[in-house]
Amino acid sequence: MPSDAGLATGCDKQRVILSHTSIAPVTFRMEADFTGMGQWAAVTRRTVPPAKLLEQIVGTNCWNMLLKHCFPDSFGAYWLRLVAEKDPSATATFRFE
Repeated sequence: MPSDAGLATGCDKQRVILSHTSIAPVTFRMEADFTGMGQWAAVTRRTVPPAKLLEQIVGTNCWNMLLKHCFPDSFGAYWLRLVAEKDPSATATFRFE
């Protein structure tokens, strides 16, 4: 199931940071709507490695693995969304500047 779409137009620099808590690799397919008419096209696939223990906070293990993807300067989509190949507990943070 795809994520909600995020508006991506009007920004010069675009990047996404993917994270998950799975012990197995998770592959995400990034899709873009270049026309604003709901026609989605696959842009790239990124596999985030298995989660690793990064730090221990107040006696609780905090598991997380991050992967950052920067879009080229010429990238011009109206909308962006993600589709995970598994059903992980995941977070995608889009940064538009």
